[in-house]
Amino acid sequence: MSTLNIDIALQLDKFTANINKMNSQFNDFAFKTDVSAKKLTNTIDGISKGLLGVVGVTGFSAIAKQILDTNKEFETLRATLTSIEGSATGGVSAFEKIQKIAIETPYEVKDLTEAYIKLKNFGIEPTTEVMMALTNQTSKLGGGSERLSGITLALGQAWAKGKFQAEEMNQLIERGVPVYKLLEKATHKNTAEIQELASAGKLGRDVMLKFFDIMGKDSMGANSAQMETLAGKISNLSDAWARWQDVMLGDQSEGAIKRIVESTSILLNMLSDSKISLETPMREARQFFEFMFAGVSKLS
Repeated sequence: MSTLNIDIALQLDKFTANINKMNSQFNDFAFKTDVSAKKLTNTIDGISKGLLGVVGVTGFSAIAKQILDTNKEFETLRATLTSIEGSATGGVSAFEKIQKIAIETPYEVKDLTEAYIKLKNFGIEPTTEVMMALTNQTSKLGGGSERLSGITLALGQAWAKGKFQAEEMNQLIERGVPVYKLLEKATHKNTAEIQELASAGKLGRDVMLKFFDIMGKDSMGANSAQMETLAGKISNLSDAWARWQDVMLGDQSEGAIKRIVESTSILLNMLSDSKISLETPMREARQFFEFMFAGVSKLS
């Protein structure tokens, strides 16, 4: 166990002892105000057990900060998707679709969401088929979030222009995409003829749709192959961990962090209406939380 965890445990013992000293005062207060002593005790237990449970696993500061950061990041992604889709229902549906794609590909939710948003903003409907074609092609070329972002940007810019031209084609070629090979299949033209059509602005969206389809078929199975690599398995583990952290503060969870927040809120509301002398225990509580947040700062 680290020195920080030992210090946290000692501070927690001190804090819990002071909380327990308050029990008799709370019982008197509950009796006078017709508030259930059991409810108050459960509230205190909720705070203490929540803190003890988290500290016992990896240290309150580290895991609390990580869970809160992940939840905050996911909430930002959901909010952006809601704005892009035009409704909360659409945003939720899009995020669920992205999470499913993340399970089947070696890419994390954040990277897939960014690709989804780029496609949508450029006017391309990011269907599951389009997203899988994009990720399969990226995986075939070695994978990586930077390559995924670059390919998405080039295709999006071409679509926004309404035609494939040398600039976007070269961007794709630089990232390893066999553009001419795929366009030859889509147009049944050779490289020289394709270059002429591109210069004349005649490789329109109809050709690009065929290009997307052929790109997906040409790279089918690449995601699965990447998932079998160590990097792919780590990515999948990272997604599973991130989803669990998000659920910890979601409506589906009664996790330790959520219990601490809710219990503390109830306790503070009750104290606001009381006249109990809490100077000493509250000073100890303040010192405890100051210590905890100092721990978070060190870990970050």
